[in-house]
Order: sequence, then structure tokens, then C-alpha cells
Amino acid sequence: MERGGSAAGGWDEDLGGVRTIAAETASAVRDTPELLVVFLVVALLSNAPVVGSVIAIVGQGVGIALVANRLDGLDPTPENSLGVRLIVLFVSVLIGGIGVIVGLFLLVIPGVYLWVRLYLAPPAVIVDDCGPVEALGESWSRTAGNTVTVFGVALAVVIIGVGASALVLLALTGGPDAAIERIRSGNTVLTEFVASFVGPLLVVAASTVMYARSETGPLRS
Repeated sequence: MERGGSAAGGWDEDLGGVRTIAAETASAVRDTPELLVVFLVVALLSNAPVVGSVIAIVGQGVGIALVANRLDGLDPTPENSLGVRLIVLFVSVLIGGIGVIVGLFLLVIPGVYLWVRLYLAPPAVIVDDCGPVEALGESWSRTAGNTVTVFGVALAVVIIGVGASALVLLALTGGPDAAIERIRSGNTVLTEFVASFVGPLLVVAASTVMYARSETGPLRS
């Protein structure tokens, strides 16, 4: 399938880009309330034995499709059904995840670099019907020369997810000492739920926004 032009050289690699993407990600979440329902279900079921990872990937794919249909600059016209694309997404995530894990195991930095460069592979599968390896290549092309912006957005998503969980934990326990004790005791079900809700939701919105902007022009407006 013919896709939009590569983003190589088209993004501004600075914090201005991160601020722009953050604002558009917030708008995408606001304009796609169905995301809240999808990731509420994901958060409730993603820790289930065996099927939890599958549910998380299904939620990711469905979420990307929902956001893509609301964003300007994207015109999803996939040849394959969503079910087929979800299977392809699972394979693509598996291949990319193995590469990232190997990179982290070796020297950490290569793993982080691969994580950033492959960040847009899921939207490539869902929006443009790429195959699993093709999606990794598409993400690699679109993030070329723009690793600072993508890393900044991805890091912000992680910080927000962890921060939300920490705030909930502190609210439940009343202070850092009690929070640490609860973590040691393993009683963190609610905080894990918050992390499983906030983090994946923002990953989907942010990655789809960046994918859309790489179709239409620079990340920084």
C-alpha cells in the first residue's frame, strides 16, 4: 500500500517539538473518549495470566485505530481487517521487543535507542497496514534524525504514568514511608491498575499523533 512521505528531516529535534506533541496528544485523548473505555478494560485485564499481554496489544491496536480516525493528516484505508492487523501488530511488537531487550541487556543505551526508533511501528501496522518487519522499517525511517523529539515524548509518557501511580500510592498511604512499606509488602494492586491505564493510553495517543505529523510535516508548529 502506498503511504505518506517519510518524515526523515521533517521534524524539529528540540523541546519545542515535545511541547507541540504533548499538546496534540492531550487534544487527541480529549477528542477520543472511547480511549478511556478501551484502556479501562485493558487495565482491568492486562495482568491476567497468559492472556494479559494479548489483551494489552489488542487494546493498543484498537486505541490507535480510534485516534487515527480522529486526526487530521491521516486517512486510514487498510486492505486488511482490524483483526488481521492486530495479529500483525502482535508479531511486530514481539520482534521489536526482542531487539530492545537484547539491546538493554548488552549496554542499555542501544536498547533505549531501539525503543525510540521503533516507537512508531504500531501505528504503521494499524494505520498503513504494514507487515511486521515493514512496520519496523517504516518507524525507523520516520524517526530518522528526530530521536530527541521522540525520546522526549516517550520519556514524558513514562514519567506521567509513574507519577500518576506514585500520587495514587501516596494518597492511599498518607506519606512516603507508608508508601514504601506498602510496596515492600506487595500490596500495589491499585497503583498497578493506574499505571496500566495511564501509560498505555498516552503511548497510543502520542505515537499516533507523531505518526500523523510525520505524514503531514514538521512536529513543531
